[in-house]
Amino acid sequence: ANTLALDGLGAANTMLDGDIFTVAGTNQVNPVHGGNTGQLRQFVVNANATASAGAIASLPCTPGTSPWAIYSEAAASKYLPYQNVNTIPANDADIVVAGTAGISARMNLAFHKDAFALVMVPLETPASYTWKATVNYKGFSIRVVRYVDGDEDRETIRFDILYAIKTINPTLACRIASA
Repeated sequence: ANTLALDGLGAANTMLDGDIFTVAGTNQVNPVHGGNTGQLRQFVVNANATASAGAIASLPCTPGTSPWAIYSEAAASKYLPYQNVNTIPANDADIVVAGTAGISARMNLAFHKDAFALVMVPLETPASYTWKATVNYKGFSIRVVRYVDGDEDRETIRFDILYAIKTINPTLACRIASA
């Protein structure tokens, strides 16, 4: 599942989108052979959630623990495809939220080149522009146009790109918090 139930929180504790937390006894597994790494699995909150009566019934987080929801615990004692934890989080297990309350940390990104994809689409160059060009190089496309604003008596050169970015394999990227 991509949600976890939390209890034992303060009456109005809030988990914020992007918060990182660990659950005692829930370790990450090696993605190749499925062995327990001995390191606590970090979960990232996907949406703000505020505790009601000291509990959050359904906290959206990544990664999910879906192999445990799909298969029985007996079947899950063997390595399963996409398994990312050694055991489901236990009821009343301690939860530790990363960072210090009230202190911001700069977030950096480290990733393998196959973690994300960038797509660029060549833009049309309208015929009304007298000075224009579109440059395509190794999948990158940039449109350059020059135009004059007659009211302001100003000439402008404009560079345009149309692009999209997609996460292909999120396990090949990570956030690094700095002090």
